[in-house]
Amino acid sequence: MAREGLIEDPFPETFQWLLEDEHPDSNQALRFKKWLESSANKTPFWIGGNPASGKSTLIKSICTNAVIQEHLRRWSGDLRLLTCKVYLWNPGSIGQKSQSGLLRIMLYQLLFEKPDLCPLVASKQYKYFQLAGMDAPGPPEWTIEELWDSVR
Repeated sequence: MAREGLIEDPFPETFQWLLEDEHPDSNQALRFKKWLESSANKTPFWIGGNPASGKSTLIKSICTNAVIQEHLRRWSGDLRLLTCKVYLWNPGSIGQKSQSGLLRIMLYQLLFEKPDLCPLVASKQYKYFQLAGMDAPGPPEWTIEELWDSVR
């Protein structure tokens, strides 16, 4: 079963503080709200925290909350909004608990949504399969730097 299916749905209004101006944890909320409202900022918003502190539930809430989704659409402006849902967890596979796994999951989700970017984002791999054919053994492993460059 996929990790997302194991995450409980948040209680209604659990993460409404993300969009509030006044809240006891307003430092975190203001960072998220500022990020959402910044037209110049087109970088990912990273969520981190201690184990079992609710990060996965927060991500699931962000991905399903209609108000937050509307803010994200405004944030993306004229660009198509692409969202990646990655749930890292320690008991999972290497791909579910490593930096390279995180980047591979993000890259897969982004290219699944926008396959026309494959030649641009994965130019070395794309050229390899063009020359060697689709049945050829895979190209060399991606480096962390290549993965980061591709996701950016």
